[in-house]
Amino acid sequence: MTEPLVQKLMAIHNETFGIAAAKIKKFQKQYKKKYDKRNEVKKFSLKVGDKVQYKIHKSRKVRGKPQIKFFPTRGYLLIHKICPKIKKVILEDKEGKIHKRKQLFDRVRKYTGVF
Repeated sequence: MTEPLVQKLMAIHNETFGIAAAKIKKFQKQYKKKYDKRNEVKKFSLKVGDKVQYKIHKSRKVRGKPQIKFFPTRGYLLIHKICPKIKKVILEDKEGKIHKRKQLFDRVRKYTGVF
């Protein structure tokens, strides 16, 4: 007698939490859409082989104000690989040497060639 009861309770539990999970996912999608619109979030539009520069942040302790500079100052790096799960890119220089440190999508900008 307990086995049918346990199975029935498991079915009710799975149905209830399944509905709740679906509602949570729907709400999260709506929230993300509104957040992106409000904060003007841009999609990552770069692809492998594009010329880019990345941000270098200087500490406030070193100098009075924080400074933001892009590296390399007078050149560019190429995108070697894009890792969408961790939102980072692997860069390589013009000679083909791959950089060990991955850079975040937010810190990478397209190289314009104008200073």
